[in-house]
Amino acid sequence: MTHLSDKDHQTQMEDMSFFVEQMPSVGIFWYDPEDHSLFGVRKKELTPQMV
Repeated sequence: MTHLSDKDHQTQMEDMSFFVEQMPSVGIFWYDPEDHSLFGVRKKELTPQMV
């Protein structure tokens, strides 16, 4: 498990806040550690019936 510094944690939380949507989603992705980027991102919105 990796532990982030407070600054890195805050940066990560700010980056993730851009993905806030009305309906939650579930997904999967791959992370490229050389490019520090996500790829192969797949997500599906959850419906109220699913929740």
